[in-house]
Amino acid sequence: MPSSSAQRSSINGVRERVAVVVRDIIEGEAGLWRDADPATDALFSWVSRCIGGSYMRSLLCFAGFQCAGGKSESSPEIFELCAGIELLHSFALVHDDLMDGSDMRRGRPSLHRHINAELNDAPVYRESTSIESLSISLSVLVGDLLLALAFRTVSQFDPGTRALFSTVSNEMCVGQYLDLYLSDAGEVPVDRAELVAANKSALYSVVRPLQLGAGIADIGEHQELIADLRAFGMPLGLAFQLWDDHLDAFGSSSETGKPTGLDTVNDRPTLLQALLRDAGIGHAERLSEKARSVSVEAVYAKRDEALSAIEARETLQAHGGLLREVAEIVIPRFQL
Repeated sequence: MPSSSAQRSSINGVRERVAVVVRDIIEGEAGLWRDADPATDALFSWVSRCIGGSYMRSLLCFAGFQCAGGKSESSPEIFELCAGIELLHSFALVHDDLMDGSDMRRGRPSLHRHINAELNDAPVYRESTSIESLSISLSVLVGDLLLALAFRTVSQFDPGTRALFSTVSNEMCVGQYLDLYLSDAGEVPVDRAELVAANKSALYSVVRPLQLGAGIADIGEHQELIADLRAFGMPLGLAFQLWDDHLDAFGSSSETGKPTGLDTVNDRPTLLQALLRDAGIGHAERLSEKARSVSVEAVYAKRDEALSAIEARETLQAHGGLLREVAEIVIPRFQL
């Protein structure tokens, strides 16, 4: 088993490797369509524009792979799996921005706003009165194509990996459905808000990437490790969602690269709002300093729960340094 320090150092370069794989997947598909109709170049330029960000889920997938003894030298397909996860994530962001009516993503116009601007500049559309709806429709299709590319990328893997990847997408969609459905349902209790947060974010952002990576390592059986990675990843994933809730409530667009305050505007049933109600903080106080303090403490509590799981489970102890680095990737200390 490689040392923890060796594992940590090998995370370096994962982003670059995965970015190349994703680029090749998109360019390969674009090439198939270019000869049929050059107009498809615009479609694939929009698909490419959606890729980027922190590649956090790829880093977690690779970390899970390492925890199970995987080595990229003998199993380079790990980067294909990471690419599938990134494509799935990009699909989710495109559709999420449409559902939230968000005009920014990663510090620049979200995809539907970008397409809208491109169409407005195109002579053929200048007299059109339906650019807004067309931009939304095209963005939906870009998201659909990203999802299709994600599943095709993962189709090369064993049935268990394919089934878990399908589970990820189902959990994410059901979690998002509950997030939308409960928006005007009144006060949502903490346990129900946590269920929403777990499915729309914690599982697909943290738990499942770790488990997917561990599952393809071609070294023995990993069922105990995969279960223990959930014990570590679930509270860390909830901390990640709570931090996102915190930034929406107390952060700024310059910090997040996207609009803030949308959860309040859309009356979303966030875990943070449920915890604030449990702490006796009413609607009028939810942007107060007391509310901010409760919010930060909630993020810390979940993060600490994840770190405690490392010490409590033998399968995780040998990878303590790597998993603490994972926690730092998800919730950097300087943010808190």
